[in-house]
Amino acid sequence: MPIPKPSDGESHEDFMGRCMANPTMNSEFPDSGQRNAVCQSAWESKDMAGIQEPTDITEPKTMKRVSYTCKADSIDREERTMVVKISTDTADRDSEVILPKGIALENFKKNPVVLWSHDHGGFGGSPGESVIGKALWIKKQVDGVVAKVQFAAHEAAQRVFDLFAGGFLNAWSIGFIPGASHEPTKNELEKRPDWQGVRRIFDETERVNSFHTFLSRNNLRLKKRGELGENMLYSF
Repeated sequence: MPIPKPSDGESHEDFMGRCMANPTMNSEFPDSGQRNAVCQSAWESKDMAGIQEPTDITEPKTMKRVSYTCKADSIDREERTMVVKISTDTADRDSEVILPKGIALENFKKNPVVLWSHDHGGFGGSPGESVIGKALWIKKQVDGVVAKVQFAAHEAAQRVFDLFAGGFLNAWSIGFIPGASHEPTKNELEKRPDWQGVRRIFDETERVNSFHTFLSRNNLRLKKRGELGENMLYSF
């Protein structure tokens, strides 16, 4: 699915209007919040155009975002908490894998905030409402990373909590700066047939800065490139 790209001299406002109105984008991303996030990511990636893919094992130090579908567990409506898997060791749509053991969490733990839809302005423009929760704890597992998220008490956060608890929101993502990586070996592919076609495996991330939830129309990871805020968890 071709995502619109900014034209030379096109303003941010003009590009976002064109991208949001694109028929293919409306078909692929019917939820306006998710479509806005994809369009914004395309705008933020414009400066990367023309840069060749690196040939060594180190990715450029640009923030990446990868997404995963999941189902919430241990939902506590009174405490407004749930446990979710926010990262797995499966291949994404860009044919890349992040090994959970190499994910650096120290930076995120300093300020484990959850925002809605990469939205720094909040629902209806209210900055306070953009913060919908925080991660109470986050842990690595063999096949992924899990976190316990507590949602804030305001109305907007409660709406998101209810959507997630009801199964309408079903995906999380992480934003990270890539570290060391390698091409999959023959031995790895024999052990993990589902990695066939993977072009790169990230052994380490220099830091993880963000987590997100969003409406997913796909049971695979979605991936978008773009700059993210420091130490934030987003939902959209």
